[in-house]
Amino acid sequence: MDFLRSLNLRQRFIGLVVTFCLVIFVVGGIGLYGMGVSHDGLRELYAQMNASGTPPAAAKERYDQIQSEYTRVRNIEIAGLAAAVGVIALFAVLLLRGIMRAVDSVRATLAGMAEGDMTARVVYRGGELKRLIESLNQTTDKLQKVLIEVSGASTHLAAAAEELSAVTVEADGNVKKLQLETDQVATAMNEMST
Repeated sequence: MDFLRSLNLRQRFIGLVVTFCLVIFVVGGIGLYGMGVSHDGLRELYAQMNASGTPPAAAKERYDQIQSEYTRVRNIEIAGLAAAVGVIALFAVLLLRGIMRAVDSVRATLAGMAEGDMTARVVYRGGELKRLIESLNQTTDKLQKVLIEVSGASTHLAAAAEELSAVTVEADGNVKKLQLETDQVATAMNEMST
């Protein structure tokens, strides 16, 4: 199992295809052998039946031998195909399990991020999907840095807004004081001119 885990998805898929082709080749070879045996046996039986003096019992015996050989080869073919289907199914299950493990890991990390956990990262050891997951983790790192910068900037902005508010209140007070002094100067000038 450790050997299969060390392979990336492309290697696993190629292994699956090669295994399938080899099994088809072997089973096909057995089938061709069986057909050749049956064909040769039937040709021999036909020759025996046409030859003079061959008892029908001997022809029947040879026919039974050919039928037995055909049945044996057919059973080997069926067993080979069943084994091939089993091996291919095993590879497919292992391949799908690896993919689903990666997808579940990504889903769990994204769910954590959706809930506000920006420290969540996907952990996966694998081939093809590992590159995708590394890209997702790099994007998450950058997003986390941007959010930290935005948070810092909003803190500075809040402090600056508070300072601006204080300056505005002070300026408003100065304007009122200046207006009061201007009114007093105008009143004094009015009194002096009268």
